Amino acid sequence: MSKRRYQELQPRTAVQLLPPSLNDYVAPDNPVRAIDAFVQTLALSEMGFGHAEAWSGSGQPPYDPAVLLKLYIYGYQNKIRSSRALEKATRCNVEVMWLCQGARPTYKTISDFRKNNLVALRNVNREFVQVCRDLSLIGGRRVAVDGTFLKASANGATVHTKSELAREISHLDSKIAAYFEALAEADDTDAEGDLSDPDLVAKMAALVARCEQKKALQERVLASGEKQLSEVDPDARLLSKRGKSVVGYNGQIAVDDEAKLIVAVDLVQDGNDTQQLAPMMTKAQEATGNKDLVGLADTGYANGEHLKACEEKGMAMYVPLPKQASHKGLDGRFGRDDFQYDKTTDTYVCPAGQKLTPSAGKHTHKGKRYLTYRLSAKVCGACPRKEHCLAPSKTYRLIRRWEHEAVMDRHRQRMAKGAGVMRQRGSLVEHPFGTLKCWAGINYFLMRGLAKCRGELNLMTLCYNFKRVLNEIGVGAFVAYCRARRELQGIRM
Repeated sequence: MSKRRYQELQPRTAVQLLPPSLNDYVAPDNPVRAIDAFVQTLALSEMGFGHAEAWSGSGQPPYDPAVLLKLYIYGYQNKIRSSRALEKATRCNVEVMWLCQGARPTYKTISDFRKNNLVALRNVNREFVQVCRDLSLIGGRRVAVDGTFLKASANGATVHTKSELAREISHLDSKIAAYFEALAEADDTDAEGDLSDPDLVAKMAALVARCEQKKALQERVLASGEKQLSEVDPDARLLSKRGKSVVGYNGQIAVDDEAKLIVAVDLVQDGNDTQQLAPMMTKAQEATGNKDLVGLADTGYANGEHLKACEEKGMAMYVPLPKQASHKGLDGRFGRDDFQYDKTTDTYVCPAGQKLTPSAGKHTHKGKRYLTYRLSAKVCGACPRKEHCLAPSKTYRLIRRWEHEAVMDRHRQRMAKGAGVMRQRGSLVEHPFGTLKCWAGINYFLMRGLAKCRGELNLMTLCYNFKRVLNEIGVGAFVAYCRARRELQGIRM
């Protein structure tokens, strides 16, 4: 029987006369070369990184922030996010050894770099968007905006709402009162040894302590002016959507339609998207440099004030408006949609052909000013169709119109012609979130606090864009661009 043959293995104790250099282990098209080339083009001191200037003090010198930035970009691209895992990679991962040039920072140094350079990390993200513009990977014609819930470094048990605390305190007070009654009955019988529960006093003391803890939390909630409080991450909020709840933040992105790159990012505490349209479109407009930007968003972003703000800045928005029951009419009666507005005469025409004229003055509702259009009770009373128009308790019909309703009229006309445009929204903006959560495993934050998590989200989107750019143009072309950029800036390697 012949002996099996395998590829020859090298003994671990073998001494090599000419050992290969570390550079030989990293292929020319390895993405780490692109990371190294990009970071070398950055003016780290101007971006706000600490220790970016030459060290001249006494004691142990700090690590170059460029090394730590490279380490984090590599880590977030390869599902290595914790500082301890990154520290381990510097000792056993050949790619990381090459990238960091043998530097072995401790996990505390790695963690502090991310924590202390939050603003600088956001600046790097903005700079990379500019790089994408230079590479003609951002068209700047159309962007889609969307949001998703990202879990905080906290769980639901650590978040308390006003109503929840009030219920728990009331329940504890009732149980404490019941224990006091039991103790009082025991005192009346003068038979201390006959207590049915020998641990009654200890249990009551524990309940009192727990009740005091809940009352202290209630005072903190009232003092903060917020509706809820998180003990672990004070900025995290209990967010709910479609019956699912998560303790975390609402991540917002705007994605360009050229190469599906994220051009704007933000992190907010609000679980509703209605206040995010104008801020995100403004960020996208600044990032793309296009004043005539077209924006796409879902119904959750529908907000008249924000649509008006975007229009004033020259941006055309495509956002489906929610169906409002008040516009359709109740109990089969005519709704607002059955009344036609005539902008030439500033009147509404009812289904019977009568004109509703504006009344003097305006009234405010939820911060918005409205004009009132109405008919006289005499005209409505003589109308043959009044049963299909007036409620039993009403004698005349009125219509309220937002003072900037013309913005909404133009928006409805645009939406009626842009059905094909809206079909592109989902394919643009939902893919990056799915990639971040499934491919990169980034559906939760490691850091705590809104500012820190916002910096971490910028790091996430930077790495998403970085990997997508390399897929679009290749490592070699990107490295060549970075070399040309360094020469233009006068930066030496």
